[in-house]
Amino acid sequence: MGPAVIIIPANASSEETYAAGIVSLAIENLDGYKPDILTDSTAQGSSGKIEISIGRTNRPHGTPRYSSIGSYSINSYS
Repeated sequence: MGPAVIIIPANASSEETYAAGIVSLAIENLDGYKPDILTDSTAQGSSGKIEISIGRTNRPHGTPRYSSIGSYSINSYS
């Protein structure tokens, strides 16, 4: 994966913030760099990097899907 930033909602829950930290750490372990975690109040595309959205951000990545127990699932949008 190319350089990326992680986008969370401006009013992110503690779970969303925690998940962003876990994703950031995983990318650092796999790719050798730690992506910044930004809120969705940052202008879309202003970083010039791939955006990974966690939670219900204002980014137009589609509609999130939920499992039967209400937890987030991972979806890819092109």
